[in-house]
Amino acid sequence: MRGYLMRGVPASVRMDAWWMSGEAPEVPPVDKPQGGLETVRRAPVRLVLLLALILLADWLFWGYGVGVSLVLFGVALAAALWLAAGRRDWRRRDTLAALVFGVGLLPVLDYMQGLSVLFYIGSLTGFAIWVALNGQGRMADLLQAGARFWLLAPVQVLRDAGAGGQALVRGQDMRGLLRAWGLPMVAGAVFLSLFAAGNPVFENLLLRIPDFGVDEGRLLFWGLIAALVWPFLVLHKMRQRMRVPFPLPVTSRLSIPALFNPQSVVNSLVLFNLMFALQTGLDAVYLWGHAELPSGVSPAAFAHRGAYPLVLTALLAGLFAMVSRPYVQDRRGVRALLLLWLGQNVALMAGAVLRLDLYVEAYGLTYLRVAAFIWMGMVAAGLALIGWQVLRGAGNGWMLVRMAGLLVVVLYLCSFVNFADMIARFNLSREPEIYAVQGGDRAPVRLDGDYICDLGSMAMPAIADYQQQTGQPVCAAWKMPAYPEIDNWREWGFRKWRVRRYLAADTAMENKL
Repeated sequence: MRGYLMRGVPASVRMDAWWMSGEAPEVPPVDKPQGGLETVRRAPVRLVLLLALILLADWLFWGYGVGVSLVLFGVALAAALWLAAGRRDWRRRDTLAALVFGVGLLPVLDYMQGLSVLFYIGSLTGFAIWVALNGQGRMADLLQAGARFWLLAPVQVLRDAGAGGQALVRGQDMRGLLRAWGLPMVAGAVFLSLFAAGNPVFENLLLRIPDFGVDEGRLLFWGLIAALVWPFLVLHKMRQRMRVPFPLPVTSRLSIPALFNPQSVVNSLVLFNLMFALQTGLDAVYLWGHAELPSGVSPAAFAHRGAYPLVLTALLAGLFAMVSRPYVQDRRGVRALLLLWLGQNVALMAGAVLRLDLYVEAYGLTYLRVAAFIWMGMVAAGLALIGWQVLRGAGNGWMLVRMAGLLVVVLYLCSFVNFADMIARFNLSREPEIYAVQGGDRAPVRLDGDYICDLGSMAMPAIADYQQQTGQPVCAAWKMPAYPEIDNWREWGFRKWRVRRYLAADTAMENKL
C-alpha cells in the first residue's frame, strides 16, 4: 500500500498514524552533541596523564642534573601520547617507528649536549606525528606535519588554557567532571586515610612519599612542563591542521628571465670553468706541488685564508648547479661543462681540506676547525650528489632528500664522538713543549694551554695521560676541569660514566687530578 502524505498535519499526528500506511516510520537519526559525554570521558584521561607527567618530571629533574632521566621522561611521554590518542592496535610499522624513536634517544643517553637534545626533540616529534597521522603519508608529508606541529603547539596551549579558564568560571564542563570523578576521589581519600590509620606499614609508605615543597620556581617549572607536554596529549585537535601542506612553488624551474636563460647558463659555465681551472692550477703548483710561495705570501696566510672562503665558493657553485640544471639537462655539451665544473669544485674542496690540515699542523686543533673539516667533507659529498643528479636526470627534490639524509647521518654520528678528548690528545701529542702552565717558566708559543683546560671534563683522560707520561702539568690547579660527577642515578650518562671509569682505573692518575 502506498503511503499518502497529508499536508498541514502536525508531525506528532503523522507519527502516531503510521499504521494507516502499513509501514513503520523512519526515525531520523539524532546527532550526538559535540563535546558531550564522550568529551567528558576522554578529558580526564588526558588530565590524569598530564598530572602524572608533571609529577614524573618533578621527581626526575627538580634538584638534579639531567642525564638518563631525560630518556626515561621521553619514553613516558611517548607512552602517554599513545594512550591519549586512543590507539589500541599495534602494527609492524609502529614497531619500526618505535625503533627509530629509540635510536633518536641514544645520543642523549650517551652525553647531554645541544646536538643530542636536537635528536631527542626530533625523535619525540617524529613519533608524535606518526601516531597522530596513523603512519599515513609520504616522508615529505610527515616532515611538514612535524614543522606545523611546533607552529601549532603554542596556539593550542593558549587556546586550551583559555577554554579551561572559561570552564572553571562557567562550571559547565566541570559539573560533568565532578559527576564522573567526585565520588572516586573523595571515597579514595577516605579509604587511604583509613588504611594509613590501620596499617603502620602502609603509613610508612605514605610517609616516604617526597614532600614537594612548593615555591615560585617550582610552580613555574610545573607550568613549563605542562605547556611542553600538553600538545602531545591533544594531537587529535591539531591533526587536520597538521595535514595542510606548506605552499610550494607551482613551477619546477626557478628562472629569472633577465639573468637565467640557456645562453647565459652556457656562457657562465664556460667562464666558471676557465676561472676554476686557474685556481686548480695554482693549487697544483703551490699546494700539492710544494713550490716556493711568492714573496710577501707566508705559508700561514696561504693555508688559512684559502680554507673558509673556498667552502663558500663551493656552496655557491652547488646552488648555481641546482638552479641551472633544467637548462642543461637535454644538451650533452652543456651538461659536460656542468659536470666538469662540479669536478673542479670537488678538487677545490680537496685543496681547502689540505689547507686547513696545514694550518692545524701549525696552530693546533679547535672545535671550529673540526667542524670545518666535517663541513668540507659534506660539501664535497653534496657536490658529488649534484653530479649524480645531473647524470640521472633526477629532480631537485630527489637531491635535497638525499642531502638532508646525509646531514642527519653525519650529525647523528658526531653526537657520539668525544671531540674534547680528541682535540686535547691531538694538541698535546703534536708539540708537548709548547704547553706550559699559565705563569710558568715557558710561555705558550702557538696554542695556549688554557684552551685545553677549557675543553671541560670530557678532556680529562687526555690531560691525565699526558701528565702521567711527561710529569708536566697542563693546567694550573684553578684551571683544572671539574671531575665528572654523578651524584644521582638520574644524572648518569654513558660517556660521563666511561670517563669516570677510565680515570678510576689508575688510582695514581686520579689522585694527581
